[in-house]
Amino acid sequence: MIAFLLICGPNILNPLNETWLLTGGDLTQQYFGWVFFRNSPWTMPLGLNPMYGMDISSSIVYSDGNPLLSLLFKPFNAVLPEIFQFQGLWLVICFVLQAYLAWKILGLYTRDWLSQGLGTILFLLSTPMLFRVGIHTNLAAHFLILGSLYLNLCPYAKHQNYKWIFLLLASLGVHFYLFVMIFGLWVADLGDRFTPQNSHNSKSNLISFGTGLVLILILAWQLGYLSVQAPNLFGYGFFKANLLSLFNANVGLFL
Repeated sequence: MIAFLLICGPNILNPLNETWLLTGGDLTQQYFGWVFFRNSPWTMPLGLNPMYGMDISSSIVYSDGNPLLSLLFKPFNAVLPEIFQFQGLWLVICFVLQAYLAWKILGLYTRDWLSQGLGTILFLLSTPMLFRVGIHTNLAAHFLILGSLYLNLCPYAKHQNYKWIFLLLASLGVHFYLFVMIFGLWVADLGDRFTPQNSHNSKSNLISFGTGLVLILILAWQLGYLSVQAPNLFGYGFFKANLLSLFNANVGLFL
């Protein structure tokens, strides 16, 4: 909380303060996505955002909003004030869970409180995370990646399969970029567990893998990931890349 207040300040915690979100770019797009979504009728799938303009009106996902919190707060739209933002609350959650999971990871290697505390501060001051705080609040959720790393580094965590499924679904409900990274870490962890010495758990691991895939597809459908075809997505196809992009981004972009 101290790190959050020093870096972000207390003003963004006020749910009636939207000014910091109206500076253009991703922050504004995220907020407008939520505004249109909260005032749209309920649909099936639940994440559709039909009032949000042309091309990217398909779902809360493609307006870059936070699907998880948007669906959480939408049922209360009638009692919420006309101006209401939850991005400040979300950043608090990101900072607190970043510290907690950093502490857990460091605790795997040392029980010295000073070392854990200093290491946790380094994680809180992580440049990639702080860079996203004022640009794209969803992508400040690096705690989801830390949670996945913890499960990889502590392969015998209690209820590990359930925790993986929770992380996968939570990341899918925050941003697809995060989901892809966590999905890769999940597959890596499953690979570690499909070894001869763990052969007695193969059945439960297969069940966990199948269950995870089914739940991911169901949630992706409900959030609206599957609501449009690729040619209809704004910018997709134009902002593409190929192997030439590694050497000349302009050439890779337009080929």
